[in-house]
Amino acid sequence: MQAKPIFMRSAVRTAWFLVLPLCMGFSPSQGSLEIEASHTEISTLELAPLTTDGRLNGAVRFTKLTTAGRWAPSAFIGFGDRDQRGKFRVFLYQESLFGPLVAGYDYVLHDRLVLREIVVHDMPRKMALVVRVDWNENGQFRVAFFDGKRHVVETQLQSLVPFIAVSSGRAKFSLQWAAEPHRSAAYIRDL
Repeated sequence: MQAKPIFMRSAVRTAWFLVLPLCMGFSPSQGSLEIEASHTEISTLELAPLTTDGRLNGAVRFTKLTTAGRWAPSAFIGFGDRDQRGKFRVFLYQESLFGPLVAGYDYVLHDRLVLREIVVHDMPRKMALVVRVDWNENGQFRVAFFDGKRHVVETQLQSLVPFIAVSSGRAKFSLQWAAEPHRSAAYIRDL
């Protein structure tokens, strides 16, 4: 599935064409998207309604880096919990103005950074970050990067909204996932 770049100014939008299969129950979805944000913006795209558990295979790579400004070029595949004001994100960002990329994951709870782990250092700019994320209703995330090494993170996050985000650049995301809708979102299946 190809989509034209989506330009947003600090807004959140939902990719309903990707969400519809999830509304029918536990089913796989896939898509390829490219989003862009200036050096003072974060563009976010929600991928699905609330979920309790699932699996996501993804790849992200920058197609444009904007180095003018305070914010480093960053791309995220994440899972947000609005009730806990928290999120778990896999990130790809540029550490310094003309430096290489780094990749890893972080966990935020009540708007505070709890954990940040850089897993890949000195990643070439044109290389795609390939990742697999499994999550469950107990708040456990299992992350595997392209090297195959698993990272397990216990969180307090439960009602999750999968999303992608970018700042200071343009990034292409290729995603494939299966997610169980959250119990409170079950009414959507009856529509």
